[in-house]
Amino acid sequence: MNTNYKEWTREEFIAFMMVFAASSDDIDRKEKALLKNELGKGLFKDMKKFVDDTAEFRSKAIIEDLRDVFCKTQEERDALYAELEKVVMADGEVNFYEKQMLKHVHSLIDPS
Repeated sequence: MNTNYKEWTREEFIAFMMVFAASSDDIDRKEKALLKNELGKGLFKDMKKFVDDTAEFRSKAIIEDLRDVFCKTQEERDALYAELEKVVMADGEVNFYEKQMLKHVHSLIDPS
């Protein structure tokens, strides 16, 4: 994984967003299994470390910088948001922190 986010591929950006979403609280066993299955063990591990080592304000800046690159259309934004919902629903429930994170991320990826 490239640690310079400005050189990320769409796959790396989506991985970042999925791990970021799951990290709104502790990543539980089901979320972790889904992420490893969707992203692969290596990318999940690398992105988890990146998210853990990145301050939240920096994560927001990354999302704002890359949304116009990887989420240009409403369809792309909707598809990303659906992926994020799938991650937080992996354990069958959405808790308060996950709801807040989804609302916040939605405003970041679709600021209109």
